[in-house]
Amino acid sequence: MVRAGWAIGLLAAVLAAPAAQAADSGLTPTLPTPSVSAPIQPASAQGGVRALIGGDLVQPLPAAAVLRLGPADADWSDNGLEVLLPIGRPHARYASAGGRPAAGAGTDDLTCLTQAVYYESRGEPLEGQQGVAQVVMNRTHSTRYPGSVCGVVFQRSGGGTCQFTFACDGSMDRLIQPTAWDKAKTVASQALGGFVYKPLETATHYHASWMTPYWAPTLTRIQQIGGQTFYQ
Repeated sequence: MVRAGWAIGLLAAVLAAPAAQAADSGLTPTLPTPSVSAPIQPASAQGGVRALIGGDLVQPLPAAAVLRLGPADADWSDNGLEVLLPIGRPHARYASAGGRPAAGAGTDDLTCLTQAVYYESRGEPLEGQQGVAQVVMNRTHSTRYPGSVCGVVFQRSGGGTCQFTFACDGSMDRLIQPTAWDKAKTVASQALGGFVYKPLETATHYHASWMTPYWAPTLTRIQQIGGQTFYQ
């Protein structure tokens, strides 16, 4: 018990020594003072805010024009390709993004067929695009359809429904993706020059493979290419 009390007394003396030395020297131990950030300035009456650095009044940018998208804008054929939409001032966007103004309905064979291939199958493999061009060309040679390329591409049924979806759903209001357009134009030019895509040389119809239109059971299925199924 004596030895234990002696040890406790020695420990207390050791712990008290630094504080006693500080008191003898006249020094007062200090702790670092935490820094406090400048408070965020409230918004001014004009709608601006004070910058945290520099204190300048920052004015908000004018509201940008935004094209609100809905379910009708979904396009199964995009397949990840860039689609440029007109937002704000479109013509300035064409120059900065490398896009091209979207054209209205074509008036010559090459433009009309290019539009059909581009809007109907730009995300498809080359064979699928050639198939779309072949369907259009086959219809021009059938007495059941108009005799011109543009007549076939922009034909409407008796109820006003377009034969090719893009002609009615607003697709032509979008900006054109240049690389895909040039590829579609090459396919169209070859078809107009006499190229026949043999696997589909009798095809007159096609549809997206994820759907089954009412007319599909009435025709003979030829084959599926990419995301499209072709019939005769």
